Amino acid sequence: MSAFGATFKYTPLIPTKYRIPGFYKYQSSRMRIGLRNFNRIKIRVDSDAFFKSVEIAVMRNIIRREEVPMLKAKFYKRLAKSMRWIREDELANDLLNKAIQMNKESLLYSEGVFGND
Repeated sequence: MSAFGATFKYTPLIPTKYRIPGFYKYQSSRMRIGLRNFNRIKIRVDSDAFFKSVEIAVMRNIIRREEVPMLKAKFYKRLAKSMRWIREDELANDLLNKAIQMNKESLLYSEGVFGND
């Protein structure tokens, strides 16, 4: 299901013919703008898409507002793991720091500091 409620079904009958050649180490956009810049942009784009999806889910009452910080923390941890795997340690550390902040905010919700909507 998509964020807007559409349902998708997979079928092996649709040929995609999309292949990434194995002899290329990185995508051309990564080489063109540099790995570090590419990874920063990837983090920004992935985060934006995730946060917009979360907001749609909140508006549709699929998740509660107080669950958002915990979801963001998990998202940042997963993204940090990806960055660590490709040896982007500084970016991974930045993401883990954001995850810590989101965990603190989640704790404040659970303690009733922000109140429940």
